[in-house]
Amino acid sequence: MDKELLYNAVVTILSAIITGGFVLVYVEIGNRKNRKNDNYERLMRPFLKKLTAYFKFVCWCSISCPKNGMSNAEKEFKKVTEELSRYGGQAIISGGNYEVDYFSANELYELNCNKINHLWYLHDRNTLSHLSLNYSTTIENEIRKELTNIKPEYALMTIDLNRLAIVSGDFFCEIYQPVESDTYYYESSMKLYRIHTLFVLCSVLFVLLLICMMLCIPLTDLFLKLSTIIIICMLALSILMLGIDEKKQIKWLFKINKLIHTINLRIKHCCKFSIKKYKFEM
Repeated sequence: MDKELLYNAVVTILSAIITGGFVLVYVEIGNRKNRKNDNYERLMRPFLKKLTAYFKFVCWCSISCPKNGMSNAEKEFKKVTEELSRYGGQAIISGGNYEVDYFSANELYELNCNKINHLWYLHDRNTLSHLSLNYSTTIENEIRKELTNIKPEYALMTIDLNRLAIVSGDFFCEIYQPVESDTYYYESSMKLYRIHTLFVLCSVLFVLLLICMMLCIPLTDLFLKLSTIIIICMLALSILMLGIDEKKQIKWLFKINKLIHTINLRIKHCCKFSIKKYKFEM
């Protein structure tokens, strides 16, 4: 094949791949990501409104206790309420609810399981006789407003330590657990979309690099043919990524990350063993 004819054919193919292939794949990835963000935001905004209301409820109240004589469970209960109260203070100062991207999935799990639900567990498994829930009568309406935002049934109930424990347990079971898996699935999807986007961008840069090399450096026919085949395969892989079920890709990604983590641990273990052996021989 004539050299100039081959160059023209390769440039035509590469230009078509960029404009008709990678660009369309990149746009489709962006559309999927935007749809996922919109759906997640619609799901999480009501949850975060209730979470913010819970934090404010804890912040408006205070735990009174004697300086001495508290059990370990009572100390732990007071400590957790103080930690949760800080989030309520931030929400009161800001005057709004927490944003969707403020907490990661692991942070939400830590808050709801190890703090909010932990309050219910401590109250249910222990006698907290030295503790009591106090609040100013001037802010009772504010407290009941936040309780209503969490669940309307709480509005007319007695505000005491027992109510705090019940609200905490109900919040974990009825409000957080239904969205728990969605938070992890969303983060895995975003990570997958970042990998897809990075792959497409690298592919486009490779095509542009090849075109620049064709303009500046004389390339062999074999190199041009192989490069064109590689780029076509990269485009096919990009399209395949869009066609394969997202959940399957997330599972594969999880297995790959687990394998990489295992290999890293083994390498670190081997390095430590080699260092110890070397020191022993010295």
